[in-house]
Amino acid sequence: MHHALAIPEILHSIFSHLEQTAPERDVAFENSTVFPILGPEPIPPEKGNGAALANAARCCKAFSIPALDILWSHQKSILPLLKILPSFKKSDENRKYMLTDMIQEYQFKRLQSFASRIRSMERYKVDSIDDLVFLQITELLKGQPLTPMLHTLTFPISNSIFLLISPRLCNITVVRQLSANKASILLQSLICKSPTLKNFSSFNCDMFSLNPSNWATLARLEHLQSLEIRNVLELDKNGLCMVLGMQQLTKLSLSFDQPIPQFTLPPTTQTYALRVLVLSAQTHFVKGLLACLVATPLTTLRIVYEDSGDIAYEESWLARLAVIAHWSDSLSELELQDPDVDGSGRLGVDSGVVRDISVLDPLLKVRGLRKLIFRPNITFDFSDDDFGRLARAWPAMEYLHFDLWGGIKVPSATFAALDAFVTCCPHLHSLSIRFDASRLPPSPRITTHRLRYLYIDYPIVEPINQVARYLDALCPVVAWVDGSDSLDITVAAQNGIVVGAPVDFFGKRRWNEVADMVKLCQVGRADDKQRHKLVTRGFLL
Repeated sequence: MHHALAIPEILHSIFSHLEQTAPERDVAFENSTVFPILGPEPIPPEKGNGAALANAARCCKAFSIPALDILWSHQKSILPLLKILPSFKKSDENRKYMLTDMIQEYQFKRLQSFASRIRSMERYKVDSIDDLVFLQITELLKGQPLTPMLHTLTFPISNSIFLLISPRLCNITVVRQLSANKASILLQSLICKSPTLKNFSSFNCDMFSLNPSNWATLARLEHLQSLEIRNVLELDKNGLCMVLGMQQLTKLSLSFDQPIPQFTLPPTTQTYALRVLVLSAQTHFVKGLLACLVATPLTTLRIVYEDSGDIAYEESWLARLAVIAHWSDSLSELELQDPDVDGSGRLGVDSGVVRDISVLDPLLKVRGLRKLIFRPNITFDFSDDDFGRLARAWPAMEYLHFDLWGGIKVPSATFAALDAFVTCCPHLHSLSIRFDASRLPPSPRITTHRLRYLYIDYPIVEPINQVARYLDALCPVVAWVDGSDSLDITVAAQNGIVVGAPVDFFGKRRWNEVADMVKLCQVGRADDKQRHKLVTRGFLL
């Protein structure tokens, strides 16, 4: 059965395509230095069709309603809405926005007609607005929300945020610092006015540290499904237990700005729906929290072990992974990393080259793993056999990144490592590993694997054309190829390259050449395929 669209629906669909929105980014782990390998970061396009939508709104009444709906659906400030009021002006004395006259009823109805179109609002700084503006608007609203259709709000704590809370609000992100009183009032307002709130995020370090009882208040949002608290300074144990016991909470994300004292959570903490856990904390807190969640079938774990200055060798990682192995039957996504001590994207202490990968044995039990990002402060040197063992252990793998710290003159792994993942992981679409791509097998192997993104964490010297040919044969639809741009001095000297300032450029240029050659191979194959079709149809002699 088909449904024919009405004319207003057709116009709305057409105008929706005029509005450009920023594409979503696949960020592996917020506030971390995990290597994001889904190709170059997309650049959000400017909203360049606002003028076209505005002209459509002025054209006729039939065009006006859908065009205005789209123009006003997303706002980056409350100021454009308030500027509809003729008496809303900026004072020359204190540079604050204020009302120069009382709001008339017809003016307020016009304001409401535009406010009802707003679906999301995103603002990261407090607008300088006189409090009397909010008092007048609140009086005219008579208990009704200003933006009744608002479902997503990113806003700093200010008096204006209380006007924007509505029954339809599903997602709220609180930014900037605030007082303990305002934090408590905000949470109480959400409980009363937005009881069906599903996602709550706070980037404010004072929201729960100044008033620990806010943890318990937060637990009263019974329909909350996702909770993200950044920059936690203090933690209320009882409040955290209440949060873990929320019946619909499926995702919990906590990051700590400073060390917290050790404490023990009740081992029988009841969790109902929790499936995703994101932690950036010291090892003792991670261990304690995971210990009380052993009976919870977690599907996603993202952990940064924030033990500043504490270098975790193989024994420490073996203990960490042994704990995580408790979820071998349920885990599908796992991200683990050590802190970035020197802030440069690589850890600043060399723990030596490790060729024994038995530390990873607990992970081999997680057979259903689809995504793994592993960034330890250990310099692993995997061999071809090691990579083959890992590939066979994770047949469902789709996204695998070993972002290993430290440099190796010549990795033990060769091109055969990539072949192992192509053979054993048919669904793999993004891969980052370290191997020497210049050490090729006797002949290329042709496959139809769907790998799209490949990062090789080792510079290439020669032979570029052969590497490109082998990559194209093994991964015929790869869209993005890149590699390490730091060329080791020893490797450069062995190949007769004068090292110096251009070394990094040389390494990057070589990988750029490989990527260009792979694209040429793909274009050539496409041309041959098209030519073959024409020949079989008798169009070419």
